[in-house]
Amino acid sequence: MKLIPFVLMFILLISFFCYICIFIWRHKDQRKKILIAICCVVVIAISAIGVTYIPHKIITIKPSEVTSIFIQSGSTGKGVTISDKDSIQHIIENLNGITFSKNKLSFFMTGWSLRIKINKQDGSLYKELVIDGTSQVRYAGFFYKVSTNNIDYNYMMNLLKAADKVPMKGLELYVWKNKELTGNSDTYYTLLLGTNRNKESSEIYDLNTAVKSIEQLNIMLTEYSAETVMSIYQMNTTDFSKAEMQAISDNVKFLNGNGSKSIGLWEK
Repeated sequence: MKLIPFVLMFILLISFFCYICIFIWRHKDQRKKILIAICCVVVIAISAIGVTYIPHKIITIKPSEVTSIFIQSGSTGKGVTISDKDSIQHIIENLNGITFSKNKLSFFMTGWSLRIKINKQDGSLYKELVIDGTSQVRYAGFFYKVSTNNIDYNYMMNLLKAADKVPMKGLELYVWKNKELTGNSDTYYTLLLGTNRNKESSEIYDLNTAVKSIEQLNIMLTEYSAETVMSIYQMNTTDFSKAEMQAISDNVKFLNGNGSKSIGLWEK
């Protein structure tokens, strides 16, 4: 049953009940009037509670109105404050698109997986809720099950994990073209952990390691904190202009920010 017809039917039933009560009120004695008044209060109270069980959205804020999201792990107690616009937009748009159905009380449940606090631009707290997975949250003392779509739980978990993962010697990104090896003129990206030695050509031109799009590369970077230092190396001066390398650098992003990046030319 769709939400709007359900609400209209509910309103009609309450209106009909009120009409009957008013009709009886005009024709009965004082004691029965008191009884009717009590019944009306009870019905209105039950109705008010019942309305909260109609499937609805919990999060209805625009991403641009959010300044930060605090995510905390229930197993470790560690937390991270997300202020990157792309990450905020992803989380808020995901939650905005979900309709929840109210379930049982959650007051006596102590263990939890993730807790998030959504903070507005004016510094005030918008909403705080516990996320138990892809299909359930706890909010205002109740469990809520998803009715439409799913919570991107893994995305938020990756943000938490990435906050702790900063490679000691940073990351090295090699940008290259090699028609002889690949049979095409596409751009390839090889992401390697930083070391004190120069990388061998066989490590860089490894088709099992390299990816062909920045989107794939950014997915790989979800495992690392935005505090990671990244060195971006151009393999051949004739393959890319300075502007093209800068554009690549601008589009390479960690899950919670752009990180610290430098651009250089690879020298063996």
